[in-house]
Amino acid sequence: MSDYRASAFINPNADEHGTHSVISYVTWTWRDGTGANVTGEFFRAKSPHGPITLGHLGLHVAAACLDLPHEWFTDEFSEHIAELLTRAIAVAPYAEVSCPHGKLTVELMCNIMPPHRDNAA
Repeated sequence: MSDYRASAFINPNADEHGTHSVISYVTWTWRDGTGANVTGEFFRAKSPHGPITLGHLGLHVAAACLDLPHEWFTDEFSEHIAELLTRAIAVAPYAEVSCPHGKLTVELMCNIMPPHRDNAA
């Protein structure tokens, strides 16, 4: 059960694939305190009301933007991380995942896109 309104973070307009984008701010922090951040449409939703999910593609794009080592992202690892982040985002618009190398932080950004309206008048 969600503790927040996921629809506040989901673009109400579907893309050409019928999914809805969700913009997030993603930060990677190495254990020494250095890091990088990126904003992008890494998460998706099948409807304007959710649920919000992170797929392999969104995870790989975010990881590449953050300049994380490609060899970390095996299919098994990617599936595990995507599942952890999807479960966390289901209950709050914020998630963190830590490992021995550092910490990945995700913050969903509120949607500001108005829904498309047909002007049939």
